[in-house]
Amino acid sequence: MLAVMKSPPPLKIRSALTPISQNGRAPTPQEQDVLKDVKAILETFIKEQPEIIPSQPRPCLLDDGQSRGGSKKKTMKKDSAKPKDVTSAVLFAQAREWLQMAANAEQKANAVFSTFERILGAALKKKGQKISELLRDWDSDGKGEIKKIAFRQKVRGNLGIKAENCEIDAFFNSMDADKGGSLDLAELKMALKSVLDAVSRAETEAQALKAWSDECRAKAAQTDEAARTTEAAEKAETELGQLETSAGPPDVQLGALIIKRNLKIGDLVSKWDWSGDGLVDRGEFRKSVKELGVKAEDSEIDALFDSLDSDGSGELDIAELKELLTRLRETAQQESTRRAEIKASTLALRKAASKLQQVLRTEEEAKAKAEREANEAAERQAAAKAEEERQATEEKAKARATAAMKMAEEKAAYEAKLQERRNSTSVTLRQEAEDAALAELLAMQEDELRRLARSKMQPVQAKRKSKQEAEDAALAELLSARPSSRSSAASTRRSAGGARP
Repeated sequence: MLAVMKSPPPLKIRSALTPISQNGRAPTPQEQDVLKDVKAILETFIKEQPEIIPSQPRPCLLDDGQSRGGSKKKTMKKDSAKPKDVTSAVLFAQAREWLQMAANAEQKANAVFSTFERILGAALKKKGQKISELLRDWDSDGKGEIKKIAFRQKVRGNLGIKAENCEIDAFFNSMDADKGGSLDLAELKMALKSVLDAVSRAETEAQALKAWSDECRAKAAQTDEAARTTEAAEKAETELGQLETSAGPPDVQLGALIIKRNLKIGDLVSKWDWSGDGLVDRGEFRKSVKELGVKAEDSEIDALFDSLDSDGSGELDIAELKELLTRLRETAQQESTRRAEIKASTLALRKAASKLQQVLRTEEEAKAKAEREANEAAERQAAAKAEEERQATEEKAKARATAAMKMAEEKAAYEAKLQERRNSTSVTLRQEAEDAALAELLAMQEDELRRLARSKMQPVQAKRKSKQEAEDAALAELLSARPSSRSSAASTRRSAGGARP
């Protein structure tokens, strides 16, 4: 709708119509008269023209989806796409994969105790005897060691393990570090304890594998159920599709058309009696059936006519035809009911199959989510651990830096003290050198004095020596004169010589 509104007052167009000469001159009187006429015409035109505006203002959308007129912005919300169901073949393949995984898990669980070490550990655990007591029983001779042959006998007899010599000897040799052919009880005790620890880990591993095998078998059964339900739904859908696409035999088509068009049997038979003699022959029947819309070959229509013509006369009377068409209509109704039941059953099967597949998808999504959350938690834990390690490394680095700084300070202080000591030592060394030089000078002076003293004493000593020699000679003469008194003279000489300075 458009509304007409009166125009506003005339615009002032004087400035727009004021001429501007190219040379800057003022307009002539004739030009001014022409401009006045043009101005009057324009003002009259503006007064007479209405202004055309919309009957309602267009809403202006705001940022939040609201319009200035109060209406809301229409938004289309797309529905999330529903996941499509997979085929029964895919589900059967998945079920087989689950069974294969279960078999693999069982095989691994059974193989956990296949080695001699784990068989030995299981036997020790089953026996329930302390290792120290067991070893005391095995050490019958009290030597504190066990030989290889004795170990074989104890393993077979005491623990009841059926094993080959090579298996027992391989375990024994792995424990015999010095290859001396015997194991002391301390070594054997440590070996058997490690075997028991390995058995505990193996039992945990076997339990986990068996639990996984049970889970795989349950998953296989669940998937197989979904596969069988999906297969039944697929077969039903195929049959329903064939029923819906195929027109069917002429009798079925004829009955269905009577029901679909809601035709009355009496009116229909009257129209089929082309000759009006109360009888419908083969040609009339074929023509009428085709005109009604039945799609079939002439031979098929003729076969239908023959099935209705019980007496084989080649003609059907009106009463007989009414009865037969009524029966065809009832048959068509039954067929329609059967198709509806098949369709409902097919839809129910598909719904059940979709539900089972949805359960599988939900469980897989939940499992994937749990695994994803577990991985994220592990990543967060690893990141936290890495952060802790980084902080610990930084703290260690800071501690090392602090220690290094402290050592550097201590070293600097030590070097300062050492330098101070060196400085003081150098002063001492200079003093010692000066003292040594002074001592050397004094020693030289003393030597010089001694030399001078010796030079002065040499004449006196020479005189004394000559005197002594003279006395010795006189004494020798005296002794030679009196031999009996030689010893006394000698002693006298010794005493005299000792008394001399």
